[in-house]
Amino acid sequence: MIVNHLFPVNQTIDSVFAPENLGPDCMWMAHLMGPVENAIEQYLFDGEYQEAVTMFLQLTDSLCYHFVKDEHWCYFDDMYHPTYNMDANWEFLRDFLKKFPDELFDELEEGLIDLSQTEACQGYGCPSIENWLDDMKAMYQ
Repeated sequence: MIVNHLFPVNQTIDSVFAPENLGPDCMWMAHLMGPVENAIEQYLFDGEYQEAVTMFLQLTDSLCYHFVKDEHWCYFDDMYHPTYNMDANWEFLRDFLKKFPDELFDELEEGLIDLSQTEACQGYGCPSIENWLDDMKAMYQ
């Protein structure tokens, strides 16, 4: 299983998951994800789909990496707020997928497949990348 970053690290995004931001249910991290989420949404609204996909994959990558490295599972019982944020981000991004050029759709799918092999996904089901991939497959069946 993969425990390293898979994408170039965006320091702003990666700092969201810094150990000093850990706390009950990782709520503070979820809050700190807000500006990144807003940027992704704005990129989508502006038709800057490549930028949105890159940032989404970097955010997902940092979450997966730090979830294992910093043992996030020690900070929640049944609610890991960053996962809820990521699911909401996915739902928003999903609404734009049909506007993506085929190459970008493929890039996103390949990135998610790679991320689904991380220890966070394989060992803990965090985040729900398998569900996101199912959504992508359902769009083109």
